[in-house]
Amino acid sequence: MYNKDNVIKKIAQAKRDLIIKNITKLNEKVIKDNIKLNSDFGKHKKIYISYFDKKEDDLVESILQNDDDIEHIVSSCLNYYKKFASMFKFYLDKTVLTHYISNLNDTIVNLNLTRRIISVPFDEWVRNNQFFDDFSRMIKTLEDIGLSNNDQFSIVMETIWKNMNTDLLNVDSNCSINFFSMASGEINGFNDEEVIEIITEDKYSYLLEKRDNELSDLELRQKKVLIASKEMFELKKDFNIKKFQDKYSILKEYYFDKLDENGKPANLSDSDVNIIVNTLEELGVTDRFLKLSSKILKKFVVKENKPYNFVNIDNHKTNKLINEKEYKEIRREIKKYFNMHSGQIERQLSEEEVLYCASLMLKIGEEELVKTFFDRSRQNDDNPVSRYQKEYDKLKYYEKRLGIEQEISDMEFAFQNMFLSSDEDYEILKSILASDLRKVESLLPSGYEYEIKKAKEYKKVK
Repeated sequence: MYNKDNVIKKIAQAKRDLIIKNITKLNEKVIKDNIKLNSDFGKHKKIYISYFDKKEDDLVESILQNDDDIEHIVSSCLNYYKKFASMFKFYLDKTVLTHYISNLNDTIVNLNLTRRIISVPFDEWVRNNQFFDDFSRMIKTLEDIGLSNNDQFSIVMETIWKNMNTDLLNVDSNCSINFFSMASGEINGFNDEEVIEIITEDKYSYLLEKRDNELSDLELRQKKVLIASKEMFELKKDFNIKKFQDKYSILKEYYFDKLDENGKPANLSDSDVNIIVNTLEELGVTDRFLKLSSKILKKFVVKENKPYNFVNIDNHKTNKLINEKEYKEIRREIKKYFNMHSGQIERQLSEEEVLYCASLMLKIGEEELVKTFFDRSRQNDDNPVSRYQKEYDKLKYYEKRLGIEQEISDMEFAFQNMFLSSDEDYEILKSILASDLRKVESLLPSGYEYEIKKAKEYKKVK
C-alpha cells in the first residue's frame, strides 16, 4: 500500500519543479534568441540571467496560486517578460511563449486530475458512482513525479478497485456512471454544484457560439466545462459497458479475490499473473506498466523451494576451462565479500569490490546468483548529485533503448551549471536534476544487464 500523503506532496513538488524547469528553459531560449539577433545582447547575459533569477520565484508563486486557469498562467508570464522588456530591449517570439505555456498547462492539468482521483475517499467515490479509465495518462503522470514501481501499481489497482465497487459490474446502462473528466469539480476551478449548473442550464449555451477572445476569463472557463462535458457525453455514448464488466470481473477473480488481510495477493500462479497482465493491457495501461506489473506479481507466485546446486565444473566453460582447484580458489575469494549459501553481504563493499566479486561469480557460472549479490550490495544514496555521477554511464548505456535522450541532456545541463551558480540557483538546478533522475531511474529495466556486462569486462587493478 502506498502513502497517500507522501504522493500528494510529491505531486505538489513535481508541479513546482515543472514550472521552474519550463520557465528556466524559456528564459534560456529568450536570451539565446536575442543574442542571435544582437551580439551586443550577449555581453550582458549574466545581468539578464540575474534579473530572471530574482523575479522567477514571484512568477512561480503567481502560477501556483491558480494553476487550474491557463489564462492566469499566460497573464502571469506576460507580466514577467513585460517588466523585463521595460528595462532591456529584447525580442520574444510569442509562438515560443505559447508552446511552453501550453505544455506547462497540459502537465499541470494531469497532475491536478491525478491528485484529485487519489484524494477522493473510497466511500465518496462509490456513493457518486465515479469512474476513471484513462490509465495511460495517470501512469505517465505517476512516472513523471518519480514514484516507485510499487506505488504506481498500488495507485492504479486502487483506482480499478474503486471503479469496481460502484455500480459498474451491476448496471445495464452507461447512464449511472459518472466519468472523471476535465469538467470534474475543481479541475476547472468550479465545485461540483457549479459544474452541474453550467452543463444543465440553458443560459450558458450561448458561450459555445462565441469566440474565445469575445469572452471574459470566467466565461472562457465556463465554456471549457461545456466543451469537456460534450466530450464526456460522446465518450459515454460509445462506452461499451459489457466489455468493461467482463474485464473487471476477470480482475476480481484472479487478483482482488486473492488479496490477504495485508492487501497482498496470495497463492498466485504463473497463469494468474498472465491473465491479470493481459487484462490490464486491454484496459489501456502503458507497455512499461505491464512489465512492472508482471515483475511485482511474480514475487507472489508460489513456487517450490529448490535446493542450491553448485556449478557443474565439467560443463562450465569460459575463455579457458576452470578446473576444480581454480573453482575452489575462486569460491574462497568470493567468500571474503559474499556468502553464496546464505546470500548475505559480509560487509559494506566499495564499487570496485562489488565489480570484482561479481566478475569472480560469473567465472564459475553464477549468473543468476550474481543478481542477488547486486541487489544485496546496493547502497541507498539520497543525494541526487552523487547518484547522478555514479549512474551516468549506466543511463547512457540505456539512453536510446529507453528514449531518455532529452532527460539526460537536461541533467547534463543542470549538473554542468549548478557549481557555477549562486546558492539559490544551485538548489533550483539540483531540484531539476533530482526530478529527471527519479524519472529515468523508474524506467531502468530489472535484471542487472548493465552491471553484469561491466562485471564481465572487469579487470582488477593491480
